[in-house]
Amino acid sequence: MTHITLEIDAQRTQATLHGLSGRLGDLTPLMIDIGELLVESTKQRFQDGISPAGIPWPENSPLTLSRKKGTRPLIGETHQLSNGIASAPTANSVTISSGMIYARTQQLGALQGAFGRDTRNHPIPWGDIPARPFIGLSDKDGENILDTVQEYLNLTPDGGTP
Repeated sequence: MTHITLEIDAQRTQATLHGLSGRLGDLTPLMIDIGELLVESTKQRFQDGISPAGIPWPENSPLTLSRKKGTRPLIGETHQLSNGIASAPTANSVTISSGMIYARTQQLGALQGAFGRDTRNHPIPWGDIPARPFIGLSDKDGENILDTVQEYLNLTPDGGTP
């Protein structure tokens, strides 16, 4: 399984989750909910063709278009990359990942030949692959996480109890 580690600068969300972990201990049920939320928002990015920051992914090159069915970036015939998004919750965190070996390359991009050459001396990859980030935390994800935390704790939006 390919793991991509991203540092998310979402201070309010991180501070809230860190504080909860210290006060409540095992947050696995909350992390399961957050994981489900993030898996769904990540899968939606494949439909929308945008990064977590809302930036449209670069279009496929003419060469890529000549080699595959369909025209949408990161949407292959099998949909394995988008369908393989999964979460792994723990007592105080959740990891969102893809089991596809090429996920990191799609997320971060790669230059032609970055991974060497094949047995016929062709570059791997055979052309430049632009970054098309799909894993990450959008502003809306951060809001949804905070809403989920408030719901989990049965809090009102201002942090009080109903």
